[in-house]
Amino acid sequence: VLFRSKKVDSILDADFIFTNVSRCDISSSFVNKYYNCIPNIDFICEKHKLSELLKNKPYGIRTTLLHKFIPLQVYSWNCDFLICKPINSSCGRGIFLRPFQEMIEILKQTRFTNYIIQEYIDTKLYEGRKFDIRLYVFIDSNKNFSISDHGFLRLAPKKYSTKTSDLLVHLTNTSISKEKAEIIPFDTWSEKYIYKEAIHDVISDLIHTLQLFPYPLKNGFQLLGFDILIDLQNKIRIIEINKRPSLKFINNTSEHIKKNMFLDFFEFMKKIKSSSM
Repeated sequence: VLFRSKKVDSILDADFIFTNVSRCDISSSFVNKYYNCIPNIDFICEKHKLSELLKNKPYGIRTTLLHKFIPLQVYSWNCDFLICKPINSSCGRGIFLRPFQEMIEILKQTRFTNYIIQEYIDTKLYEGRKFDIRLYVFIDSNKNFSISDHGFLRLAPKKYSTKTSDLLVHLTNTSISKEKAEIIPFDTWSEKYIYKEAIHDVISDLIHTLQLFPYPLKNGFQLLGFDILIDLQNKIRIIEINKRPSLKFINNTSEHIKKNMFLDFFEFMKKIKSSSM
């Protein structure tokens, strides 16, 4: 495996390449390589494009682009809070959350560009705290996919309360939590088997609605990070999908999860390679 290296000799030694393909000197030497690159995967990995794709799906979250005026549909959303997110940002940067009416007043007074506004979903709690689930999904451009059991629950650092807009109460992103980040391995979660089949069905339905195109020299693959929550009606909701999920180890638990996730990845790619022979 090669990660984001520009060295041609390193590329020649690698079977699976995680890099910007356009930076590589692509030639016939690389025809048997597998690249972490499905060209139009952005249709599910960019926030505003994903929201369009999911707007009629039961597992979507109501989302709209912010324009000069507040989109009329926002006024009909029945939720305690509204969330604003930059379109082209990650790691929780630029997100803010306010009670519904307070956010409406802010949006009336301030012109936001390149932002989306999203309804706030009331969710199940884990020991009194909000949580979501990061799952790793492997997909190739023929829509073969596999979901690793080695994902994790991300817990909000502070106990849940409707009386505050503190991001540490409402958001679970480990980049926001930083040193307070707490994760629970998905494969040890006691309720995993209640939701595992439903999660698989949601991801399968989404993937099979896509039109994917292979990289010209070889089928690409993509390692995706799906962020999922469970609402109070026990329905699966997709928050967002990350094209380049962080592979850094934030603690020993994270290291164990991600190393095992890569073992699942290798098993998936072995099947893909064998089926193409």
